[in-house]
Amino acid sequence: MRPSPDGNYTAAIMDNFAEDFWTGRSRRWFTIRVERPDIAYEYKGSPLPAPYFGSRSSVSVIRWSPDSSLVRFVFPAAGLRFETRLPG
Repeated sequence: MRPSPDGNYTAAIMDNFAEDFWTGRSRRWFTIRVERPDIAYEYKGSPLPAPYFGSRSSVSVIRWSPDSSLVRFVFPAAGLRFETRLPG
């Protein structure tokens, strides 16, 4: 998790794993979340190739713009971008 420079938002990414109790089949997915106190955006999808970015890692895939108007989630093979300010 990483707060925005202005402190109004937080961005988080989680690497999830589950194993079915009955079949033993496993699945893995990412959850990406951008939020402020009154609103949250969430995306769940298949994992992207990435370096380990857990709480004990020095690698961060979350990159905020200096003015907090957007946050990027940067992976070696792809990137996701969320804008926090509405046009207009």
